[in-house]
Amino acid sequence: MLAEYEPLTDHFLVAPQPESVIDSYGLELIHPIREGRSPAQIGRKGQSNHRWIVGVKLCWLITPQGQVIDWKWATADTHDQHFREVGTAWTEQTTVLSDLGFRKRGEEPVNWQFCQHGQRNDRMVVERVFSVITVVNHLKKIFHRVEKYLTARFGYTAAMLNCLIDLAEGKLAIAQFSL
Repeated sequence: MLAEYEPLTDHFLVAPQPESVIDSYGLELIHPIREGRSPAQIGRKGQSNHRWIVGVKLCWLITPQGQVIDWKWATADTHDQHFREVGTAWTEQTTVLSDLGFRKRGEEPVNWQFCQHGQRNDRMVVERVFSVITVVNHLKKIFHRVEKYLTARFGYTAAMLNCLIDLAEGKLAIAQFSL
C-alpha cells in the first residue's frame, strides 16, 4: 500500500547547497550463508566496511546539515563509481565531496572533490547520518524481498530524516525522536 506513494517522497528532498557530500552504505538483506537459496533474491554478495554481505548499497547525496538531496540504491556487488550519476546530476549547483571510491580514471567531473582518508573532515557528516539511520530506522539489516518495497523504505527514510532535521532546526540531533 505505502509503496504506491513512494514517488511522493521526492517532494521531501532538499535543494543542494554550495557543498554536498556523497557516500554509499551497505545494507544486509540475508546472511551470506543463505545466498542463492531463493530465485527471487534481490541482494548480491559484495563488500561493505571490509566485510562480506549479501544485500544492497544505498547512496545518498547530502547537505552539510545531513539532509538528503538525492539517492539511489543498487546491489552490494556494485562499485561506488556506479553511483556517480547521483552526484553529477547536481554538479552545476554544488561541489560534491566524496571518498576515492567514486573516482574513475579518465573522467574528472566538474565540481567534484575526491578526498583522501582524513582529508576534509566535514565529509564525516555522512557517516553520522548513516549511524543515526542505523539506530533510529534499524536500516543495517532489513528483510525486504521485493524491489518496490525496498525502494519505498529508502524513500520514506530519506523523507523522515529531512523532516526530523527540519524539526530539530537544522541539527542532526534527531536521536530524541527515536524514543
